Amino acid sequence: MAGSKSFSWTADKKYRIKHGSERESWVFCNMEQLALQGLLIDGGKVTIHTQNSKGAVTQVQYNGNTLTLEKPIIPPKKGDCLIAVRNIVDLAKMNTDDNIKIADVKIGFYTKSQTQMKSEGFNPLTRLIKDIEHGIKDRTRNSREHGFDNSELIKATDLGLNDLNKKLSREASNTHMRDVLATIANQISDIEHELRRTPVTFIGSSLLIALNITVPSNSKVFIIDPDHPIYWGDQAEVTSLPASMLQGAELTPMLVQKYWKSYCRGLDNLFEDIADGQGISGLELIRI
Repeated sequence: MAGSKSFSWTADKKYRIKHGSERESWVFCNMEQLALQGLLIDGGKVTIHTQNSKGAVTQVQYNGNTLTLEKPIIPPKKGDCLIAVRNIVDLAKMNTDDNIKIADVKIGFYTKSQTQMKSEGFNPLTRLIKDIEHGIKDRTRNSREHGFDNSELIKATDLGLNDLNKKLSREASNTHMRDVLATIANQISDIEHELRRTPVTFIGSSLLIALNITVPSNSKVFIIDPDHPIYWGDQAEVTSLPASMLQGAELTPMLVQKYWKSYCRGLDNLFEDIADGQGISGLELIRI
């Protein structure tokens, strides 16, 4: 699953509690205003309720409920926060014994922009180091070339070749897997279509995909890790923007279009990669 920072499941396994930024928290808080309901996985900022003798967090408050963590996690650093993210397995399961596989697919041709790093207060040297680091990540994930990284999706299909399309052709008789991928292709298409109507885009994020091999129609796809948003809507319609948040007004129209097209193109390419390999007809996206 996305992210390398400290996290813990809640004792009931309903939520994953993780470190996040105020930008990410802002997106969750304004999910309805940003027209992201049903596209972004359910979640939001939590407050620390209980810490152990070493200062690690053992319980948090979320939506009026106290959630106990499976394992203690370190408190967030200044400027960051803790975020609860719904367990997608719960959302995808129809029966307790359903076979669920999870894939985290990186979306976007870029990991983080120079403008974003500047807004976060990175000095020129740190920005250069971070730019090299993100460039390496982008290239190892092939995200610069395709706008997505489906390596986890390929692993989740368990079909044994290096390329998703070749795998699907080889396993054409695997009806359940084909139905699963047809279901998630439709949902990716819906996400891409709906994002065209929202006043926000992302320099990069991930899609969290739950493949229900037992009941293919209950497979789920959601946006997660919306840590690098760009907002160009009316500020009066949302809560106060974090200081490190990129606004359309701070960027040239060309840059806004660049990142908006980058993100949508990544979704578009992922959809086509799955749909083409499946021979799925009647599923089309409008290219930008």
